[in-house]
Amino acid sequence: KGSFAGTTVKAGIRWDGSVSGQKGWCEYHTEISGLSAGLGNDRLDLPMLAASGKVGFSPDASVKIDAAMVLEGEKGSFNSADRGVSMSGIEFRLPLSYPFMDKERAGTYRIPEISVRDRYRFDAQGTLVQTGDWQIETGGQAGFKSLPQMKTAYQARINLENGLAADADVKIRPFVITGPDISRLSGPELPLTGLGTADISARVSADARVRISDGQTETGLVARIEDGQIFLPENKFTAKGVRTTVRMADLIDIRSLPGQTLTADFIDLNT
Repeated sequence: KGSFAGTTVKAGIRWDGSVSGQKGWCEYHTEISGLSAGLGNDRLDLPMLAASGKVGFSPDASVKIDAAMVLEGEKGSFNSADRGVSMSGIEFRLPLSYPFMDKERAGTYRIPEISVRDRYRFDAQGTLVQTGDWQIETGGQAGFKSLPQMKTAYQARINLENGLAADADVKIRPFVITGPDISRLSGPELPLTGLGTADISARVSADARVRISDGQTETGLVARIEDGQIFLPENKFTAKGVRTTVRMADLIDIRSLPGQTLTADFIDLNT
């Protein structure tokens, strides 16, 4: 369901009678304010949405309509109560054509505030490219505000031809994480408390994937931990050269795979 308010439309029409079949062009600019749409507990709000371009058509009904446009939005927001995800300040610019003209005209987007379960906050920006009548590819970077040293790059493909189908590949570049960083990440979904006075550091990198098809979502993660160091002064425990690869089969209901190992180059139990 959706609603419209304060819609203004500006259109200019120009006919070109020099082409056989009296083909004409309609040039237009449309602005929609107060646009909102909802599905279940998901809600999208766009205070301003603008579309401009031109449509070519002919009196002969058998001739296919050609349409080209640029879709622009700003200050949008998205909220999903079920997923615990919210976004604000959404801005985008997306060139579109129908039928798809095989012209890779790139648009852009920016989301300055993404919140997951009111605890983990991100920002994202990147490009949008139409690759088919109902297909879009996007790529860009995301930052994790609780861990500014963590930088993420991703590529995603979205197909709306028969419902929503999408897949995304995410790469987290190597970065150093410490004990205080781990404490900030702790929450109900990721209980990492009880570190006490532990001195911890490690270099971390990861690859993740998301697949959406037929109403089902599949996720997975492979995280690599290297050059780990752990010092527990209360227990007189020291470990150096800690390394492991953690494989998770599900990032929504966090679950790791069995049979994983951890190694260390040096362990001292009586420092």
